[in-house]
Amino acid sequence: MAKEKGEPRTIEDLQAEFGRITYLEIPGHGRLVFRGPKGEEWARYVDGLSGKGSNLQAAKILVASCRVEPDAEGLAAALREYPGAIMPIAGSIGELGGDEFELQIAKA
Repeated sequence: MAKEKGEPRTIEDLQAEFGRITYLEIPGHGRLVFRGPKGEEWARYVDGLSGKGSNLQAAKILVASCRVEPDAEGLAAALREYPGAIMPIAGSIGELGGDEFELQIAKA
């Protein structure tokens, strides 16, 4: 069944379209949804963290790149009111990209 224009998409619909997603509700701003990073987005983020820029700027770029909803202005408004949300959002996006995998090492 098609959604009416302006009707929020369900989490299931978003997962079907984008695969792995992360989301949170921000008071007064509604739901913010982000998809996992693509290879070049992740590389840009890691470059920013490794001294070629500030961690905060790298996180802002990653979050903006992986934004699904709301629109860019809605995200900017939410982050103006809750600027501390940027780093946990970037961390969650990183987890979607495999940043939290635990590796096992087998030594011969």
